Amino acid sequence: MLALVDNALSRAKDLEESYYWRGKASAALGQTRAARADFQTALRLKPSYREAAQALQALQARASR
Repeated sequence: MLALVDNALSRAKDLEESYYWRGKASAALGQTRAARADFQTALRLKPSYREAAQALQALQARASR
């Protein structure tokens, strides 16, 4: 999954959905810093991206426990 998303991002750096999915994959692998950065990038590219905002909130909630 990460390789596919990395490939997509190497071709077009403004795909907010690719950052979101890479963030989801990174979070599942326990790579919270990478996941946070990708969710934040997705939101920078599309501030109204609800799924990315929710994923970032969930990640932050898990980190604060």
